[in-house]
Amino acid sequence: MRVLRDLFHDYRFGWSFSILCLLLVIALLSFFAPYDPTMWGTFQRDLPPSTTNWLGTDSRGIDIFWTATLAVRNSLTVAVIAGLVSRLITVPVAMLAGYRGGMTDRVLMFLSDSFLVIPLFMII
Repeated sequence: MRVLRDLFHDYRFGWSFSILCLLLVIALLSFFAPYDPTMWGTFQRDLPPSTTNWLGTDSRGIDIFWTATLAVRNSLTVAVIAGLVSRLITVPVAMLAGYRGGMTDRVLMFLSDSFLVIPLFMII
């Protein structure tokens, strides 16, 4: 319990946790959509925000709010799958590097460092 108390006293963790909870609630809302968010022509085109369409509709007559909830759900699904796949790859590689040591460790760590540098090349 002390660890949780210390975590929630850190404002960065509090904000991050709040945003994550908000995204999870939005993603769960997509399961309760009153209609298919990808169906064209459900509403009139280009309606402004109202009580039935909280964020209005787009040029195809699709409710923007329910489309956004579906997009958040898809984004979180892709993020979770990418995280799991990366763990499934990196844990055995790290265990092999730690167990074998020597040249195997150096080669695997060089490859790992090479992949870590790739996002910096995009910035430069």
